[in-house]
Amino acid sequence: MIYFQASPLLADGRIYCVSEDGTTTVMKAGPAFEILGVNKLKSLPLASPVAVDNQILIRTADYLYCIQQK
Repeated sequence: MIYFQASPLLADGRIYCVSEDGTTTVMKAGPAFEILGVNKLKSLPLASPVAVDNQILIRTADYLYCIQQK
């Protein structure tokens, strides 16, 4: 079973959900359920993801991830 404690993030038409085990699921925001991607972090998340300008920051026990489009 997957557990979520962090709040989901809505940014640029996508919903970002980070589970307790560090799995990040990206879904399309809209009436139909659609998963756009699933990624696994190398460390356990400690906070909800946050959007800053064109970046998404995710704080984990060991890292601060910064995700942005090239």
